[in-house]
Amino acid sequence: AAHGAMAAGTAVHAVFAQVGYAPADADPDAEAALPQAVRQALRFPAVRAALTPRYGREDEPWCERPFAVIDDGRLLKGVFDRVVVGRDAAGQPTAAHLIDFKTDALDESDPAAAQALTGDYAGQIDLYRRALGRLLDLPPAAITAELLFVNAGVSVPL
Repeated sequence: AAHGAMAAGTAVHAVFAQVGYAPADADPDAEAALPQAVRQALRFPAVRAALTPRYGREDEPWCERPFAVIDDGRLLKGVFDRVVVGRDAAGQPTAAHLIDFKTDALDESDPAAAQALTGDYAGQIDLYRRALGRLLDLPPAAITAELLFVNAGVSVPL
């Protein structure tokens, strides 16, 4: 069962990496080609919100982007599920929003269950934020983050 859940999670990540931004609400044909699990996830407002532009015209979404940076003499490596980078007119990063997709099985009627899992992921998100700050030369206050439990449509800000 754990292997099946991991495979399903990998498939969802792969599709979200290709989506870029969510198909427009008024275009059901755009969603027809997506796998069932992704179509189900897109019915949740929190999932749609994560896949829509955040900062305006200068948005730059990164999807499934690997990274490796040195931070205080330590190598930080990983893969960002999704980062939306806000840039000014000159192209300089001004803000970033980190979204980590989670495919844990949760009851969508119990948002507290997602909150209870955040401690399991807090260390990972902290490292990802630090890496993102180094890559974009942004202060911690300019980087927001959330865990997005796609199967339950629950977003937990961190």
